[in-house]
Amino acid sequence: MDPNAPLTAQQFTQVIWAIVLGFAAPWVVIIPAFLLIMRWRDRRALRRAQARWQAWQTAHPHEPPQDDVMRRWQIRNQLWLDSQPVYIHAHLLRQRLEEAEREVRVQAILEAARWGDADGR
Repeated sequence: MDPNAPLTAQQFTQVIWAIVLGFAAPWVVIIPAFLLIMRWRDRRALRRAQARWQAWQTAHPHEPPQDDVMRRWQIRNQLWLDSQPVYIHAHLLRQRLEEAEREVRVQAILEAARWGDADGR
């Protein structure tokens, strides 16, 4: 066979396939390996973050946020309420109780409406 002879159509096709597969075949292995490594790193990072979060939660029990200004306002309000005469004190407490009951009723109505919307009624 003459090395300087032109390529036949079959040989040309084989050369093209060899070039294409030479470039494509490594990526068939590299890309899934890369994706698996990234998935493993993400899961490891997630496990570490969850461990840090749980450690922080155990070190800091859940307390409602309450800044000093709000606490001072509550103390001042309670002191003012305690300084009022008994009948005013009772009247204010009744008003607060009625307001709290109204708020509970409103929340119950809103919750019932939300459940009704969820049921499709």
